[in-house]
Amino acid sequence: MPHGPGGEAPESGWKGEGCPRHIPDLYATCSEPFGVPANWSGQQAAWEGKAYAGLLLTTDMPNECGMREYLQFALKAPLESGRRYRLTFHVSPSEHSGYVTDQVAALFTEEDQAAKGLSPALRERADVENAHGRLLNDTAGWTTITGIHNARGGERFVLIGNFHTCNSSTRIRMDGRKKASMERKASARMDPDARRGAWREWMSRAAYVYLDGVSLVPDSTSPEHINMLTPDLACPAEVPEATGPELIPDPGFDRNLHPTPDSWRNASDGTPDLYDGETGLYLYSAGYTDNREYIRIPLADTLSPCSIYRVSLDVRRNPAYAFAVDAIGIAVTDTFSTRRDRLRIDLPWAWRSPPGALMAQSDRSMTLCGTFTPAVCARQLLVGNFGADSVSTIVQVGADGDGPFAYSFVDNVHLAVVSSIPGCVDPCPAAVNLATGSTTNTFEWPDQIVLHFDSDSDLPLEVDAGALDRLATTLNADRSMSLHITGHADGSGTPARNRTLAQARADRLRELLLQRGAPPESILTFTQGSSRPIADNATPEGRAMNRRVEVEVRR
Repeated sequence: MPHGPGGEAPESGWKGEGCPRHIPDLYATCSEPFGVPANWSGQQAAWEGKAYAGLLLTTDMPNECGMREYLQFALKAPLESGRRYRLTFHVSPSEHSGYVTDQVAALFTEEDQAAKGLSPALRERADVENAHGRLLNDTAGWTTITGIHNARGGERFVLIGNFHTCNSSTRIRMDGRKKASMERKASARMDPDARRGAWREWMSRAAYVYLDGVSLVPDSTSPEHINMLTPDLACPAEVPEATGPELIPDPGFDRNLHPTPDSWRNASDGTPDLYDGETGLYLYSAGYTDNREYIRIPLADTLSPCSIYRVSLDVRRNPAYAFAVDAIGIAVTDTFSTRRDRLRIDLPWAWRSPPGALMAQSDRSMTLCGTFTPAVCARQLLVGNFGADSVSTIVQVGADGDGPFAYSFVDNVHLAVVSSIPGCVDPCPAAVNLATGSTTNTFEWPDQIVLHFDSDSDLPLEVDAGALDRLATTLNADRSMSLHITGHADGSGTPARNRTLAQARADRLRELLLQRGAPPESILTFTQGSSRPIADNATPEGRAMNRRVEVEVRR
């Protein structure tokens, strides 16, 4: 039974870790000072059973990291590599805690940390943690912390405590009123029970919580069996062949080094490697949760929810990296803005690789294939891992010194229609070309052409390269015709930056036409920056509309 600040570790399934005086405490109905529900720290009924633990998460006392307390639980059996497990525990701040914090987390380890103390190398990493900014301030009830752990294999212990950087944890006064805080400290000093008063004075400088209801169970969404991806699983014989034309403008990544408007491009703030003839991207990062890289390409035609499509791609794991995953696939969308971070893109899978089948092959590529029906009229296709870490199967297949990613090379991405769905009414608008005409090369150009752009990019989206060729030819043939190209930006940047970016967009389109032989004197460019929006800059859809060039055809 604990006695005063620090207590003694009980003989039970958990062990305390920390400085000699700073170990977690056990509360049980058999104790008066550390009883349940009433005790020196406050009053709280157990989440379950008749006991719970208490531990200090952070403090304003010197040696903040050394004062932290941790609970270690021994597991019944080592965790299995690649399996997903759900950890759940419940915390409640004690009524006499001086502070509240948002920092509580859990860490899985292979080695017993209780005897030797927590290694500094483990202090700033966690496997399951409370959401940042979610203060643990409910003294009347219990706050549930839960999350998925992708087992590395061999973990035999789980530790619970504060794994945040030393001296930087959130710490907010339980009672924000300065007078009330001083009264609490004075009351503790004047307590007729000296030991209880010392305990409460110590707690007034700490964020201290009760802990109960710790459980670890296999995740119910985890595949029953983890297998290596085989050719039969990757591209089953029953997947039908395509009947329509190729819809990927650059299936073999042959334009990576000399990009055009219909080339593959980065779709996030990551850095996928656009090599000559293939692209490399990471599908998982061991260092940061849900970090991803994505690539995307404008499609040659709009995908219809009234059609079934066949997709295929070749994948090969990079053996310089330690991990393999079971998740790669595509998403399709009608509108898209490049992310400005490396987090997972929140788009639904259109098609994905088989769950539970690890893409571990590194000596040669394996072809994956399948069919899907898009949910929207889609003009963009993205490739990557669109599933969260918590629903991905992740296994370390390389050495500890290899790169901390699951990294794959991708090549030969093909997409074509298989069949139409009988009775389905196509909701997609007819495609609008830059010009209409016949095979005699006599084209009727509209008075204005509008092209759109990614955020912070001067490369136009969804440009018909053939239409640019025809437009350049028409400008040469009809010298009375000229173009005024005006660039626009959304409201995200500074006015000066937006003017520069908008001018670059207009100049880029002019350069694309000059490369096709258009006469320079027939094309003038201008910039309006962000001064003339046509949609609301407060929404992603509005900003996408405002990132544009307007091409005025003059005769």
